[in-house]
Amino acid sequence: LIINAEPFGQVTYDGRRMGQTPVVIESPKPGQHTVEVVSASNVTIRRVVTVEEGKRKVEFFSLD
Repeated sequence: LIINAEPFGQVTYDGRRMGQTPVVIESPKPGQHTVEVVSASNVTIRRVVTVEEGKRKVEFFSLD
C-alpha cells in the first residue's frame, strides 16, 4: 500500500503514526484500514481503504 499526498502530509494508518508522505506499507493485511493524512496547515482527510490480497494499491490525498 502506497500513501501519497499533495502537498505532503503526516500519515496515520489504523491509529499508528507512519510518518510523512510518501509512505509505503509493506504487505498490509487484506481488508479495510483507516488512513488519515494531515497537512502542515491542518487540513485533514480520513478514509477507509480496502486492501485486496496480492494486489498493489496507491491512495492519493489532495490536501489543498
